[in-house]
Amino acid sequence: LPGVRYPDEDRLREYVRQGVLTAETLAGGLRDAFAAHADGLSLVGPDAHYTYRELDERSDRLGAALLALGLRPLDRAIFQCGNSHELLVAFCACLKAGIIPVCSLQAFRKLEIEYLGNLAQARLHLVQGDDPKFDDVAFAREMQQHVPTLEYVLQARGTAREGAATIDALIAATPLDAARARLAEVSLHPFQVAVFQLSGGTTGVPKIIPRFQSEYLYNMRAVAAWNGYTSDDVLFFPTPYMHNLNMGCFFGPFLLSGAQVTVCRSLDEATLQSLVRTYRPTWFGVAGPILTRILPELSRAD
Repeated sequence: LPGVRYPDEDRLREYVRQGVLTAETLAGGLRDAFAAHADGLSLVGPDAHYTYRELDERSDRLGAALLALGLRPLDRAIFQCGNSHELLVAFCACLKAGIIPVCSLQAFRKLEIEYLGNLAQARLHLVQGDDPKFDDVAFAREMQQHVPTLEYVLQARGTAREGAATIDALIAATPLDAARARLAEVSLHPFQVAVFQLSGGTTGVPKIIPRFQSEYLYNMRAVAAWNGYTSDDVLFFPTPYMHNLNMGCFFGPFLLSGAQVTVCRSLDEATLQSLVRTYRPTWFGVAGPILTRILPELSRAD
Protein backbone atom coordinates (compact mmCIF):
# COMPACT_ATOMS: atom_id res chain seq x y z
CA LEU A 1 0.00 0.00 0.00
CA PRO A 2 1.35 3.48 -0.84
CA GLY A 3 2.66 5.28 2.21
CA VAL A 4 2.98 2.16 4.40
CA ARG A 5 6.42 1.33 5.76
CA TYR A 6 6.63 -2.45 5.84
CA PRO A 7 9.00 -4.44 8.07
CA ASP A 8 12.35 -5.35 6.58
CA GLU A 9 12.00 -8.57 4.57
CA ASP A 10 15.12 -10.22 6.01
CA ARG A 11 13.84 -9.54 9.51
CA LEU A 12 10.44 -11.02 8.63
CA ARG A 13 12.09 -14.13 7.19
CA GLU A 14 14.02 -14.61 10.41
CA TYR A 15 10.83 -14.40 12.47
CA VAL A 16 9.24 -16.95 10.15
CA ARG A 17 12.29 -19.22 10.40
CA GLN A 18 12.06 -19.09 14.19
CA GLY A 19 8.37 -19.98 14.05
CA VAL A 20 7.31 -16.71 15.65
CA LEU A 21 5.36 -15.45 12.65
CA THR A 22 3.25 -17.79 10.56
CA ALA A 23 1.50 -17.60 7.21
CA GLU A 24 -1.80 -17.05 9.03
CA THR A 25 -3.94 -13.92 8.90
CA LEU A 26 -5.82 -12.25 11.72
CA ALA A 27 -9.11 -12.97 9.94
CA GLY A 28 -8.12 -16.63 9.60
CA GLY A 29 -7.19 -16.88 13.26
CA LEU A 30 -10.56 -15.46 14.25
CA ARG A 31 -12.39 -17.81 11.89
CA ASP A 32 -10.65 -20.80 13.45
CA ALA A 33 -11.52 -19.61 16.96
CA PHE A 34 -15.14 -18.94 16.02
CA ALA A 35 -15.46 -22.46 14.59
CA ALA A 36 -13.75 -24.11 17.58
CA HIS A 37 -16.08 -22.36 20.06
CA ALA A 38 -19.19 -22.14 17.88
CA ASP A 39 -21.71 -22.94 20.62
CA GLY A 40 -20.10 -20.77 23.30
CA LEU A 41 -21.08 -17.18 23.99
CA SER A 42 -18.86 -14.55 22.40
CA LEU A 43 -20.54 -11.15 23.01
CA VAL A 44 -22.84 -10.66 25.98
CA GLY A 45 -24.58 -7.66 27.46
CA PRO A 46 -27.91 -5.91 27.92
CA ASP A 47 -28.45 -5.45 24.17
CA ALA A 48 -27.90 -9.02 22.97
CA HIS A 49 -26.09 -12.32 23.37
CA TYR A 50 -24.18 -13.73 20.39
CA THR A 51 -22.70 -17.18 20.23
CA TYR A 52 -19.46 -17.57 18.31
CA ARG A 53 -21.48 -19.14 15.50
CA GLU A 54 -23.73 -16.09 15.35
CA LEU A 55 -20.79 -13.69 15.44
CA ASP A 56 -19.16 -15.66 12.62
CA GLU A 57 -22.30 -15.71 10.50
CA ARG A 58 -23.22 -12.06 11.03
CA SER A 59 -19.70 -10.87 10.26
CA ASP A 60 -19.56 -13.10 7.15
CA ARG A 61 -22.82 -11.65 5.86
CA LEU A 62 -21.78 -8.06 6.60
CA GLY A 63 -18.32 -8.51 5.09
CA ALA A 64 -19.80 -9.81 1.84
CA ALA A 65 -22.44 -7.07 1.85
CA LEU A 66 -19.74 -4.39 2.07
CA LEU A 67 -18.03 -5.89 -0.97
CA ALA A 68 -21.36 -6.00 -2.82
CA LEU A 69 -21.88 -2.36 -1.89
CA GLY A 70 -18.78 -1.48 -3.88
CA LEU A 71 -15.90 -1.70 -1.43
CA ARG A 72 -12.79 -3.69 -2.33
CA PRO A 73 -10.12 -5.55 -0.37
CA LEU A 74 -7.48 -3.13 0.96
CA ASP A 75 -9.95 -0.22 0.98
CA ARG A 76 -9.89 1.70 4.25
CA ALA A 77 -12.85 2.30 6.58
CA ILE A 78 -12.93 4.94 9.32
CA PHE A 79 -14.39 3.40 12.48
CA GLN A 80 -15.97 6.20 14.54
CA CYS A 81 -18.47 4.44 16.75
CA GLY A 82 -19.10 3.80 20.43
CA ASN A 83 -18.77 0.33 21.91
CA SER A 84 -21.54 -2.01 20.78
CA HIS A 85 -22.18 -5.50 19.43
CA GLU A 86 -22.48 -3.93 15.99
CA LEU A 87 -19.02 -2.36 16.20
CA LEU A 88 -17.36 -5.72 16.89
CA VAL A 89 -19.37 -7.42 14.13
CA ALA A 90 -18.25 -4.69 11.71
CA PHE A 91 -14.64 -5.05 12.82
CA CYS A 92 -14.65 -8.80 12.17
CA ALA A 93 -16.53 -8.28 8.90
CA CYS A 94 -13.95 -5.85 7.56
CA LEU A 95 -11.09 -8.18 8.47
CA LYS A 96 -12.77 -11.02 6.59
CA ALA A 97 -13.41 -8.82 3.55
CA GLY A 98 -9.87 -7.45 3.58
CA ILE A 99 -11.12 -3.93 4.34
CA ILE A 100 -8.75 -2.09 6.68
CA PRO A 101 -10.30 -0.37 9.73
CA VAL A 102 -8.87 3.03 10.64
CA CYS A 103 -9.37 3.01 14.40
CA SER A 104 -10.60 6.50 15.16
CA LEU A 105 -12.54 7.58 18.24
CA GLN A 106 -16.19 8.52 18.60
CA ALA A 107 -15.22 11.94 20.00
CA PHE A 108 -13.21 12.92 16.92
CA ARG A 109 -14.52 15.81 14.84
CA LYS A 110 -13.60 17.54 11.58
CA LEU A 111 -9.93 18.18 12.42
CA GLU A 112 -9.14 14.53 13.06
CA ILE A 113 -11.50 12.85 10.57
CA GLU A 114 -10.56 15.12 7.68
CA TYR A 115 -6.87 14.52 8.32
CA LEU A 116 -7.12 10.77 8.86
CA GLY A 117 -9.65 10.24 6.08
CA ASN A 118 -7.51 11.98 3.50
CA LEU A 119 -4.29 10.41 4.71
CA ALA A 120 -5.77 6.90 4.56
CA GLN A 121 -7.91 7.67 1.50
CA ALA A 122 -10.79 6.01 3.31
CA ARG A 123 -13.88 4.97 1.35
CA LEU A 124 -16.24 4.03 4.22
CA HIS A 125 -17.20 5.97 7.34
CA LEU A 126 -18.77 3.89 10.12
CA VAL A 127 -20.69 5.91 12.70
CA GLN A 128 -23.01 4.92 15.53
CA GLY A 129 -26.21 6.33 14.06
CA ASP A 130 -28.20 6.75 17.28
CA ASP A 131 -25.98 9.01 19.38
CA PRO A 132 -28.41 11.29 21.28
CA LYS A 133 -25.74 13.94 21.81
CA PHE A 134 -24.33 14.26 18.29
CA ASP A 135 -25.74 13.75 14.79
CA ASP A 136 -22.90 11.63 13.53
CA VAL A 137 -24.74 10.63 10.33
CA ALA A 138 -25.04 14.28 9.30
CA PHE A 139 -21.41 14.73 10.30
CA ALA A 140 -20.36 11.80 8.10
CA ARG A 141 -22.30 13.26 5.17
CA GLU A 142 -20.57 16.59 5.76
CA MET A 143 -17.16 14.93 5.86
CA GLN A 144 -17.74 13.56 2.36
CA GLN A 145 -17.26 17.13 1.17
CA HIS A 146 -13.84 17.30 2.85
CA VAL A 147 -12.65 13.75 2.16
CA PRO A 148 -13.40 13.06 -1.52
CA THR A 149 -12.75 9.31 -1.24
CA LEU A 150 -15.48 8.80 1.42
CA GLU A 151 -18.18 7.27 -0.77
CA TYR A 152 -20.11 5.27 1.83
CA VAL A 153 -21.65 6.00 5.23
CA LEU A 154 -22.53 3.03 7.43
CA GLN A 155 -24.68 3.26 10.55
CA ALA A 156 -24.03 0.76 13.32
CA ARG A 157 -27.43 1.38 14.87
CA GLY A 158 -30.57 3.46 14.51
CA THR A 159 -33.10 4.08 11.77
CA ALA A 160 -31.55 4.32 8.32
CA ARG A 161 -30.94 7.90 7.27
CA GLU A 162 -30.68 9.32 3.78
CA GLY A 163 -27.33 8.56 2.22
CA ALA A 164 -26.42 5.87 4.74
CA ALA A 165 -26.71 2.10 4.97
CA THR A 166 -27.33 0.23 8.22
CA ILE A 167 -25.53 -2.86 9.44
CA ASP A 168 -28.75 -4.76 10.18
CA ALA A 169 -30.19 -4.05 6.72
CA LEU A 170 -27.02 -5.17 4.96
CA ILE A 171 -26.90 -8.38 6.99
CA ALA A 172 -30.58 -9.11 6.41
CA ALA A 173 -30.19 -8.69 2.65
CA THR A 174 -27.21 -11.06 2.38
CA PRO A 175 -27.79 -14.85 2.53
CA LEU A 176 -25.10 -16.74 4.42
CA ASP A 177 -24.18 -19.17 1.63
CA ALA A 178 -23.79 -16.38 -0.91
CA ALA A 179 -21.77 -14.35 1.61
CA ARG A 180 -19.33 -17.16 2.25
CA ALA A 181 -18.93 -17.83 -1.46
CA ARG A 182 -18.06 -14.19 -2.02
CA LEU A 183 -15.61 -14.04 0.89
CA ALA A 184 -13.92 -17.21 -0.33
CA GLU A 185 -12.74 -15.17 -3.32
CA VAL A 186 -10.93 -12.67 -1.08
CA SER A 187 -7.19 -13.29 -0.89
CA LEU A 188 -5.55 -12.10 2.34
CA HIS A 189 -1.79 -11.85 2.76
CA PRO A 190 -0.21 -12.62 6.15
CA PHE A 191 2.23 -9.71 5.89
CA GLN A 192 -0.22 -7.11 4.60
CA VAL A 193 -1.86 -4.43 6.76
CA ALA A 194 -4.82 -5.69 8.81
CA VAL A 195 -5.64 -2.60 10.88
CA PHE A 196 -4.56 1.02 11.01
CA GLN A 197 -4.18 1.86 14.69
CA LEU A 198 -3.57 5.41 15.92
CA SER A 199 -0.93 6.99 18.10
CA GLY A 200 -2.01 8.76 21.26
CA GLY A 201 -2.04 12.14 19.56
CA THR A 202 -0.25 13.90 22.41
CA THR A 203 1.70 16.10 19.99
CA GLY A 204 -1.16 16.90 17.63
CA VAL A 205 -3.47 14.91 15.37
CA PRO A 206 -2.92 11.16 15.93
CA LYS A 207 -0.61 9.37 13.52
CA ILE A 208 -1.54 6.19 11.68
CA ILE A 209 0.24 3.01 12.78
CA PRO A 210 -0.05 -0.08 10.55
CA ARG A 211 -0.58 -3.41 12.28
CA PHE A 212 -0.03 -6.40 10.05
CA GLN A 213 -2.06 -9.60 9.72
CA SER A 214 0.35 -12.23 11.05
CA GLU A 215 2.05 -9.81 13.44
CA TYR A 216 -1.16 -8.63 15.11
CA LEU A 217 -2.41 -12.21 15.38
CA TYR A 218 0.86 -13.17 17.07
CA ASN A 219 0.53 -10.19 19.43
CA MET A 220 -2.97 -11.24 20.48
CA ARG A 221 -2.10 -14.90 20.91
CA ALA A 222 1.01 -14.03 22.93
CA VAL A 223 -1.06 -11.86 25.28
CA ALA A 224 -3.66 -14.61 25.67
CA ALA A 225 -0.97 -17.19 26.46
CA TRP A 226 0.90 -14.92 28.88
CA ASN A 227 -2.25 -14.01 30.80
CA GLY A 228 -3.67 -17.52 30.59
CA TYR A 229 -7.00 -16.57 29.02
CA THR A 230 -9.36 -19.53 28.58
CA SER A 231 -12.85 -20.08 27.23
CA ASP A 232 -14.13 -19.86 30.82
CA ASP A 233 -13.09 -16.22 31.16
CA VAL A 234 -15.36 -13.18 30.99
CA LEU A 235 -14.03 -9.72 30.12
CA PHE A 236 -15.13 -6.40 31.61
CA PHE A 237 -13.13 -3.66 29.92
CA PRO A 238 -15.40 -0.77 28.86
CA THR A 239 -12.76 1.41 27.23
CA PRO A 240 -13.09 2.14 23.48
CA TYR A 241 -12.76 -1.08 21.50
CA MET A 242 -10.76 0.68 18.82
CA HIS A 243 -7.93 1.48 21.25
CA ASN A 244 -4.93 -0.77 20.73
CA LEU A 245 -4.95 -1.72 24.42
CA ASN A 246 -8.44 -3.18 24.23
CA MET A 247 -8.08 -4.65 20.75
CA GLY A 248 -4.58 -6.06 21.10
CA CYS A 249 -4.63 -7.14 24.74
CA PHE A 250 -8.24 -7.77 25.69
CA PHE A 251 -11.19 -8.25 23.36
CA GLY A 252 -8.99 -9.55 20.50
CA PRO A 253 -7.21 -12.21 22.57
CA PHE A 254 -10.48 -13.04 24.34
CA LEU A 255 -12.21 -13.78 21.03
CA LEU A 256 -9.26 -15.91 19.96
CA SER A 257 -9.60 -17.83 23.25
CA GLY A 258 -13.33 -18.52 22.96
CA ALA A 259 -14.06 -16.38 26.01
CA GLN A 260 -16.93 -13.96 26.65
CA VAL A 261 -16.66 -10.23 25.99
CA THR A 262 -19.15 -8.07 27.86
CA VAL A 263 -20.52 -5.28 25.69
CA CYS A 264 -22.10 -2.19 27.19
CA ARG A 265 -23.00 1.05 25.41
CA SER A 266 -23.87 2.93 28.61
CA LEU A 267 -21.36 3.75 31.33
CA ASP A 268 -23.92 4.77 33.92
CA GLU A 269 -23.53 3.27 37.37
CA ALA A 270 -26.64 1.08 37.34
CA THR A 271 -25.83 -0.48 33.97
CA LEU A 272 -22.21 -1.20 34.83
CA GLN A 273 -23.12 -2.74 38.17
CA SER A 274 -25.76 -4.88 36.49
CA LEU A 275 -23.18 -6.08 33.98
CA VAL A 276 -20.79 -7.11 36.75
CA ARG A 277 -23.56 -8.76 38.74
CA THR A 278 -25.00 -10.67 35.78
CA TYR A 279 -21.86 -11.90 34.04
CA ARG A 280 -19.36 -12.07 36.91
CA PRO A 281 -16.26 -11.07 34.91
CA THR A 282 -12.97 -12.82 35.61
CA TRP A 283 -10.87 -10.03 34.06
CA PHE A 284 -11.34 -6.33 34.72
CA GLY A 285 -9.73 -3.33 33.09
CA VAL A 286 -11.02 -0.16 34.69
CA ALA A 287 -9.90 3.39 35.28
CA GLY A 288 -10.69 5.20 38.51
CA PRO A 289 -14.11 6.63 37.54
CA ILE A 290 -15.37 3.25 36.30
CA LEU A 291 -13.99 1.46 39.35
CA THR A 292 -15.89 3.87 41.61
CA ARG A 293 -19.14 3.03 39.80
CA ILE A 294 -18.77 -0.75 40.12
CA LEU A 295 -17.13 -0.86 43.55
CA PRO A 296 -20.39 -1.53 45.45
CA GLU A 297 -21.02 -4.57 43.29
CA LEU A 298 -17.45 -5.80 43.74
CA SER A 299 -17.79 -5.42 47.49
CA ARG A 300 -20.95 -7.50 47.49
CA ALA A 301 -19.26 -10.17 45.39
CA ASP A 302 -16.53 -10.48 48.04
